[in-house]
Amino acid sequence: MLRKVFCFAMMFAALGVVATAAATTTAAAETATLKVQVVYEGKAEPPKEIKPNTDKEFCGKHKTYEERLLVDPETKGIKNVVLYIYVGGRNGMDLKDLGTLDIKPSTKVLDNDKCRFEPRVLVMHVDDTLKIKNSDAVAHNAKVSFFNNPEINPVIPANGFKEYKLEEPEGGVVPVECSIHTWMRAGLLVLDHRFAGISNEKGEIEISGLPAGKELTFRIYQEELRIRKMKSEKSGKDIKISRGALKLTLEPGENDLGKWVVPAK
Repeated sequence: MLRKVFCFAMMFAALGVVATAAATTTAAAETATLKVQVVYEGKAEPPKEIKPNTDKEFCGKHKTYEERLLVDPETKGIKNVVLYIYVGGRNGMDLKDLGTLDIKPSTKVLDNDKCRFEPRVLVMHVDDTLKIKNSDAVAHNAKVSFFNNPEINPVIPANGFKEYKLEEPEGGVVPVECSIHTWMRAGLLVLDHRFAGISNEKGEIEISGLPAGKELTFRIYQEELRIRKMKSEKSGKDIKISRGALKLTLEPGENDLGKWVVPAK
């Protein structure tokens, strides 16, 4: 009798493991990964070198280039394109439609390095700490023109830093500028979710963990182009962008959308 009870217990335990595994697999299948390559239709011009007009002795030692539009000559990929889920506003999504958002606050660094900002575009989350660092031997400032968070404009001494906690999301990428060295620019995006990607040198973007089977609203940003039109190379059709937003419904698993072609400016 005890042997039968033990066998039944083991059988139900095994079924429970199978059921849990199936539930886990189903839950995992309900998320989607988006992959896309953003490419330029026009000629890939090499970036122009910037001639410093302030702190020439230090900044002039480091070759600095215009980074507003960086196009890879081989793949035509556009670097630093930001693609992100748009929440709120007139046509944005409701945050609750994105599921559970377990994001642990962290510190993100925006560096002043060789008289340029690094990275050029930084994505942060609500309750993160922005650490503005200065790796140079000359002073810089970083004016961040927030809409929802308090505007900041600190002077960062050589090899120093300042930290700020960001408590509100921003509707779009806000500019960062150095008033001392006017060629220095960057962009900062603060989100209340984790669904964002920045293109690499080849224009490739990947965003994982997205809700599958649901219409998602994205925004796409590129500093110089202010993208309003694109074409899907895979389908040959125009991608509709209305009020700066585009709609996508993704299937569970990997969604390779191929190339999005941006017309020349």
